[in-house]
Amino acid sequence: MRPMILRLLLEGSETDSDDHGVEKLMKYLDKNLIKLKHKLTPTNFDKIFAILWDNASVALRELIKTNIDVRF
Repeated sequence: MRPMILRLLLEGSETDSDDHGVEKLMKYLDKNLIKLKHKLTPTNFDKIFAILWDNASVALRELIKTNIDVRF
């Protein structure tokens, strides 16, 4: 999921509308997290959610770093 999260973050950062990119990312995460929650035990879902959260954080950090590097 990390490549998709990064792609959606990149698309959102390149558009003029702030809401559009965030909306696509939220829909993607919502859809996939609901599927996982229904298919996994609560313990396994919590573990997967923690991993996904870390991956989303890393992707966002990479995007911010890239944008800062481009500005300077």
